[in-house]
Amino acid sequence: MAATAFIVLTLIFWVILWLAAAEDLRVRRLPNLLSLAALGLWPFAYAAGPDRSALLLSLGIPALLFAAGFALWSMRFLGGGDVKLLAVTALWVGPEQTLVFLVATGIAGGALALLALKLRDLEPMLLHSGGAVARRSFALLSSPAAKGAIELPYGLAIAIGGSIALYQQVSALIPEMI
Repeated sequence: MAATAFIVLTLIFWVILWLAAAEDLRVRRLPNLLSLAALGLWPFAYAAGPDRSALLLSLGIPALLFAAGFALWSMRFLGGGDVKLLAVTALWVGPEQTLVFLVATGIAGGALALLALKLRDLEPMLLHSGGAVARRSFALLSSPAAKGAIELPYGLAIAIGGSIALYQQVSALIPEMI
């Protein structure tokens, strides 16, 4: 029964994570309300979770990620919403899946950056072609920031990395439920 509750709460978090990614794509902002909702649900998932032995580690790793993210935010490498979503996602994936989450997020972020660079190179052609789909594709990854700068919707990379780590976490529980 506890495993079922944990999986349901994890699925709710997964929906919150992808809502944040969609909002980041749409307006380049990650709403605090979504990160707070995820944070508020976590204690219930932790209580229902399969391993409740490592509370300090479960809280310590996200706290360290938040501190590192804060340093990156202060240097304008990451947005504040990205830092909060990164830390709360690390909380949800737990210490066992944090490395998987960070590596997958980094790979997804790198792919996103390459795509943004390629779209920037294709900007004149895309905008000249006049196609609505081409213009929308460019708009999704173009930056409202300074000319020439690329502002990535990193919430998308966090959602991809988080989804991979959450899948590994939840798939390990399914055989126990059968």
